[in-house]
Amino acid sequence: MRHGAGPPPHLSLCRCRPKPCAPSWPSSAPSALSLAYSLTAAALFHIWQATGNIVWTYDMPTWHGGNAGDNMGHICLPDESANVAIGADGFVYVPHLDGRIYSIKDADSDGTISAGEVDWFDTKMGFQGSPAIAPDVLAIAPCDGMAVFMTPEGQLRAKQSRR
Repeated sequence: MRHGAGPPPHLSLCRCRPKPCAPSWPSSAPSALSLAYSLTAAALFHIWQATGNIVWTYDMPTWHGGNAGDNMGHICLPDESANVAIGADGFVYVPHLDGRIYSIKDADSDGTISAGEVDWFDTKMGFQGSPAIAPDVLAIAPCDGMAVFMTPEGQLRAKQSRR
């Protein structure tokens, strides 16, 4: 379920192969607020709020056809990317039309997102809602259910459920 080099140093989204893994959750908060948003269907921009400068950009994958998991009996019609969420650790969580939730952070602050700074988990369904972040929890709600990830201690918060 993972592409590219190893996961970012601060987070490992559950890859669940061969057994579930626990994401790590740094507790440090950013020194200033920042925001990330999709300006176009294919690009994500992270902008530093204090200056308005673009910190980094990331080109989201091109997706053709219906939403991941759509069929004649179940159709989910979200935007290309649902609203993003930004963790206190600086990671940007992006639910995407391709059914994956992406975790993105410019860990080396070079203004470029490399393969090792992007991780993802494939729910195989598109999204409409934003991820929810709480201490030790990342919850996502793809069109067909919910997935809640585990704490750093490996404690399961909830299993992925399907409608």
